[in-house]
Amino acid sequence: MPAMHYRLRWPDASESTCYSPSLVIKDYFETGASYELPPLGWRFVQKSTVNLFYDHILYDYKDFRDVREGGTPGTEPAYSYDAGVIRLFFSGWF
Repeated sequence: MPAMHYRLRWPDASESTCYSPSLVIKDYFETGASYELPPLGWRFVQKSTVNLFYDHILYDYKDFRDVREGGTPGTEPAYSYDAGVIRLFFSGWF
């Protein structure tokens, strides 16, 4: 199975070289930030955060054909897609 090394930058600007025993890290990547909000004055909420993340997802199927492309069955190109997903959410601890 193919392996890879990649660099990861932490919030304090330090960097680490990481190892993945497969290439799955190339198919899914997420980056984002979470910030703790000041107390909201609600007695039942002890802590709250606002979170913003960006995900890039890439799938290349090797055994699933894209029938929308037409042609002779079994000769269609393999199905693949990629997507950018933005997630914004609030969390609260009771």
